Amino acid sequence: MNAVHGSIIENLKLIEIIYEETVDAFKKDRTNTSDSKEVTVNQFIESYLPSDFQIKLRSKIYSLTQETNNIDCVVLSPNHPKLITPKREVVLAEGVFSAIEVKPDIATLTEKSEFLKGLLQIKSVKNLSRETQRIEIWKLTGEKEPPKYYNKILVSYFLLNHQN
Repeated sequence: MNAVHGSIIENLKLIEIIYEETVDAFKKDRTNTSDSKEVTVNQFIESYLPSDFQIKLRSKIYSLTQETNNIDCVVLSPNHPKLITPKREVVLAEGVFSAIEVKPDIATLTEKSEFLKGLLQIKSVKNLSRETQRIEIWKLTGEKEPPKYYNKILVSYFLLNHQN
């Protein structure tokens, strides 16, 4: 096993501990329980990114005409400017590298389930339109124009079910 693989295994073991079933005394404290899980996933992701990337917890992403629901983990590209007002930090779609939804259990598939909530969060990101400018190398090489999904934000779902 190489060092990179070993580091991933060690970090996943930490996440597994955090994601264990909540102790009975704290089962009604859903806010703190979910917050600790989101922070743990953010720390895991941050440990593998270059230092000039930033991670924001529970942020909305804004485009020129739209905004997302709150997203659990937003990874900002190095070129994202600091846009801070007295009330909030503004995250611009053009500077987002990826968005991640963190869900502990998707075993229930009802209209109020965590799984459906996560899908709605992801949909709000995918519905954003953002202005991107790229060097159009494809015009010089005669290749086909890249698909429009290259202008979309990469979204992933971080799931970890605990075993009873």
